[in-house]
Amino acid sequence: MLAPQGPAGYGLGFALRKDLAGGEVKFGHSGWDEGFVADLVMFKEQSAAAAIMLNSNQGSPLLQEVVEAIAAAYDWPTDVPRTPAEPDERMRAAVCGSYETEGEDWRFVVADDGDGVVLRVARQAPIRLEMTEEMVFKAPALRTTLRFRTEQGSVASVDLDFGGRTARAHPVAG
Repeated sequence: MLAPQGPAGYGLGFALRKDLAGGEVKFGHSGWDEGFVADLVMFKEQSAAAAIMLNSNQGSPLLQEVVEAIAAAYDWPTDVPRTPAEPDERMRAAVCGSYETEGEDWRFVVADDGDGVVLRVARQAPIRLEMTEEMVFKAPALRTTLRFRTEQGSVASVDLDFGGRTARAHPVAG
């Protein structure tokens, strides 16, 4: 179940992370359906786990806060800094814009809401992005990483990794 089944980062039914501190293996599965969101997080070496379910269509940000609070309380390894770096104005201006993925016609907007950078997709509530390094942001609630690639000082593309699945997006007009 924990052996990768191809390049997508999945075992048999579980998303896998093997690059955490101390070689710990994190695995689990998240999901949602009308009226709820859920996350199952497990650690192989620590024999630790948490299953969280919320009655909400828009509960992903709160779900991630609960997972992070449990991780902090039990000293679980994490791939997201507990105190994320804040992007400066130059960085915010560089990454904000509308994007569309290659071949999948998935459109999204990265915006500055005054408190930081957020991801907006269709009619969903904005999702806070945390900067983990220069031009790299994570949406922990979605298990998504956005890596902005620049050419001649502006964003040329965004590489997305969501749960082991990857896509590339390009800037589009408004």
